[in-house]
Amino acid sequence: AQPAPGGDPDAAARPAGPTILIVDALAPDATRDSGSLRLIGLMRLLIAEGAHVVFLPANRMDAGAATARLQALGIECWHAPHAPRLPAWLRRHGARFDAVVLCRHYVAREFLPLVRRHAPQARVLFDTVDLHYLRERRAAELSGDPAALRAAARTRRLELDVIERSDVTLLVSEA
Repeated sequence: AQPAPGGDPDAAARPAGPTILIVDALAPDATRDSGSLRLIGLMRLLIAEGAHVVFLPANRMDAGAATARLQALGIECWHAPHAPRLPAWLRRHGARFDAVVLCRHYVAREFLPLVRRHAPQARVLFDTVDLHYLRERRAAELSGDPAALRAAARTRRLELDVIERSDVTLLVSEA
């Protein structure tokens, strides 16, 4: 599987199954929060189904032990200084991906156009976990804060826009 001199250096690393890129705000750390535990569980399921999982945090930070734990699972992790900013990284790697999972509406909103441009073959899955605007709206209604209610309405527009532009939305909610 070793590429010829001057050939594609990534050729030997190409897996047989689907390659799935996951982008979240930062590297998941199961010792930090339940959302991280859920995302790591999703990555484990994908690997068990034969997928090659690639993780890139939007903040491009090496999370130390958390990143090492992902790598120990067989997840290909990218971060600075090895990963340039996402537009350049996707220009180079976008053709590899069969699917891209974008976590959180603010991450998905920023990166969805880049994924469509540099990985047009990939299905885009928006993993929103829940509808964030519902939490914001409920808190605004409880507090009676009109500014918070307007912010919740803005979040709703942003979330629904990303849902509309994604191929699939993962949501852990009956709502």
